Amino acid sequence: MFNDWMMDISLTPIEKFPGMWQSLDADTLLPLFSLADEIEKEYQWVDKCVGRVLTPKNAQTYYNLEGFDSRFLNCIRLTGLCVGFDWEEWKEELKDFKNNRYEDLILLNSLTLCKILTVLIMSEKETPGGISMRLQDKFLYALIKAIRHQFDNKLTYSNSGRPMC
Repeated sequence: MFNDWMMDISLTPIEKFPGMWQSLDADTLLPLFSLADEIEKEYQWVDKCVGRVLTPKNAQTYYNLEGFDSRFLNCIRLTGLCVGFDWEEWKEELKDFKNNRYEDLILLNSLTLCKILTVLIMSEKETPGGISMRLQDKFLYALIKAIRHQFDNKLTYSNSGRPMC
């Protein structure tokens, strides 16, 4: 299933990313952000039912995220968020980011966040199950939230006349 999806992936050339990012509209990202909201509800539901916040390892047994990986890939498919670059060189660097929390990820720029996203998605082709694992440990959710944060800031700065980075 994922291999079929990989055929349809749209990679934005890295040199065109800044222009694509600036012209990106909310409607394009709405399905991805809506999916993130659903994922968050699942996390919150588990925490509420258990009565406490669980460690990531313990919580994974309670989450019902089946099918979210393929829905995520469908949301990403044509957004332009996947960047064309030598992502295989970044596989080692990605290990540095996998333990990052949302608070750490929002400090990164949109290109770096999208590079991380690209490595996760392209790695799925070689090692299926990585997306599911990243959903279970909440890293993928934190990454989507960080992308949303950068997108919202882009809109704020463009509406205020402030320079955009």
